[in-house]
Amino acid sequence: MKLHEVKKRVLCGVLTLTMIFSSTSFQGITVKAALTGTQTTAAVHEGEYYTGVFAGRYGIDQLFDYVMSTSRLNSLPFDASWGTAYASTGHQLKTTTMEGRYFVLKYSGDSDYPIALCVYENDGTPVVAGRSKNLLTSSRIGKADNICLTTEAKTYMKKTYTDGIEGVMALCEMGKADQNGLYFSSSNGFGYYLSGNQGRDVGEKITWVNADTDVTMEKLAGLDKYSYNELSSGEYAVMYQANGESVRNMPEDQVKKQGVALTLSDKKPRRTGYRFKGWNTAEDGSGDTYAAGSAYTSNSVLTLYAVWERYYESGLFNVKLSKSQFFDNVTSANRINGLPYDASWGTANASTGHQFTESQVQDRYFLFRYSGDSSYPFALFMYEGDGTPVVASEAGNLSKWSEIGQSDNTCMTTSGKKYMTATYTDGYKGLVCQGKINKYDKNGVQFVSKNGFGYYVSCNRGYKKGDYIAWSGAVTSGITVDVMDSVDTFSDMEMLEGEYALNYNVNTTDEVTGMPDTQRKEDLYNSVLTMDEPQRSGYIFVGWNTKKDGTGKMYMPGARYEGEQSLTVYAIWEELDKSPLSLEENGTAAPKVYTLSNRTLISDALDASDDADAFYSALNQVTMTRYMDIKGGAGEDDVFSAKSSDESVVECSVEGSKLTMTGKTDGFAYVTVTDETSGQIVVVKLFCNICG
Repeated sequence: MKLHEVKKRVLCGVLTLTMIFSSTSFQGITVKAALTGTQTTAAVHEGEYYTGVFAGRYGIDQLFDYVMSTSRLNSLPFDASWGTAYASTGHQLKTTTMEGRYFVLKYSGDSDYPIALCVYENDGTPVVAGRSKNLLTSSRIGKADNICLTTEAKTYMKKTYTDGIEGVMALCEMGKADQNGLYFSSSNGFGYYLSGNQGRDVGEKITWVNADTDVTMEKLAGLDKYSYNELSSGEYAVMYQANGESVRNMPEDQVKKQGVALTLSDKKPRRTGYRFKGWNTAEDGSGDTYAAGSAYTSNSVLTLYAVWERYYESGLFNVKLSKSQFFDNVTSANRINGLPYDASWGTANASTGHQFTESQVQDRYFLFRYSGDSSYPFALFMYEGDGTPVVASEAGNLSKWSEIGQSDNTCMTTSGKKYMTATYTDGYKGLVCQGKINKYDKNGVQFVSKNGFGYYVSCNRGYKKGDYIAWSGAVTSGITVDVMDSVDTFSDMEMLEGEYALNYNVNTTDEVTGMPDTQRKEDLYNSVLTMDEPQRSGYIFVGWNTKKDGTGKMYMPGARYEGEQSLTVYAIWEELDKSPLSLEENGTAAPKVYTLSNRTLISDALDASDDADAFYSALNQVTMTRYMDIKGGAGEDDVFSAKSSDESVVECSVEGSKLTMTGKTDGFAYVTVTDETSGQIVVVKLFCNICG
């Protein structure tokens, strides 16, 4: 076979593999893929504003040409990327144009026209005139010569977004907004109405509800009554609001179809320190109530707010107390006076027979709960070793007068009984008494029952009768339930006689993994601190310190502790000094637009070959695999990973700081490189066509 015939058979169209790189931290990108039910790429929801209206994806039944004078929806919107509204013939988008596409809003960076109205394919690819199908030849969507684009917007968007200006149809100024939608107009005179939570029909009249005409980007980013879902005509958004901070396990937004009943999500959110009671149409719980998993039948938008009940489970309420931590206390002498008293019956003024015996507390433990009664907010409970609440009538070895865990408990108030019955699985079973705390320090509390019995509760040490209580900076006022819930020096582990707690505190509200458990130190013996080191993204663990700010005594993992008292140490963190992530190829910084083509390699093989055999030999060496070096991050020991959004298009892997990408078939995918140590990412946008 002649060489020119080989060329004709093997050469094909231009193969272009375009990569656009963006380096940012995890905090700079919010991805709502789980909420939409389809893949939403990081390239869409990123930048300075990425929540509220900026986080949604909107269908053709949510964006309309809008006639302000009549407040009616006037059919499909107009392509404002060329010409003006005064000569708008041919500008109106068609249903076929928007098939398989959606709209998003971005911040443009131009204060005069801050809203960038953008168009995306359903796979997350931005629409660009000349590259995307079904656009008019005059369209300038996603192009640098878009008549709406300003210099400020071009500069900001190219610097800020992975997609730059791709997908931009119009730059707009805000008109007004309410909880249902917003009006904005393009720089060249086209008007738009965006329905944030409902799919609508042409001709519908928009009724504004307390419309805001002074709309800032911060307000748009804060709108929580806009759905993340793309909605069609006759569909209504059902949205769930956390109604509090640090809420986990939130259900996804749902879509209610006209005339069809919707079963609300049975997913129940969780929040540390609170109990979820249900959903309500009002933030303060004064509206209509809906239970998780109940039916919703109305043909209207629904916003539901989580209703929370304060629930205490930290600090004092996280302490499991053995018989060696719970005592009758002679306050005048500050000495342990033996086992505690059963305050469930009678009064302290007639206490004969009230003191627990050794057998009555053997293999049992105590703990505190919130009673729900502001006058006597602390409820003391008693449990069997297996967690079964003690009930006097069933226990067998309690005093015949005992009323522990029973409805006739002398030390239970009416409001306490009502709250505990409604709040706790076992209700008031196990209740010894309600009372107040009138003194506490870093080691324990002084508790007085409603009927006058006094106790010392050691949270960090196992005592014996006759031991002296040395209060350290004791607090005697302002002792509320919230204060006792926030104490971070109390142990979560039972201490036996002669044992001291070694408590480890995360010293941050961030997520921390690998935290060591509480240790026990035996009296007269030295103890070795755990070798376990906690992990926190973006930080290095420095060591343990007796003060939160690191000004106390420092302990390293494995250090020896020789003290004869409990010890609470706080994790000390040092923020990583991070450099922006970047990619290099052959020692040169990868350009913003990177072309990977086996066409070039094939041409080189042809130029270097004298005959067909030599060419085919060289052709066998042609590959769609490329290698890049990952630069930046926190340091040489950083751990990197890479993930492709579609492995049928491109496969990727990381070994050390070397990124490998292999094109598999024609298509589109995102490759995300993550610095697992510093939390930074690099997003690679990839279009793959394979010649061969």
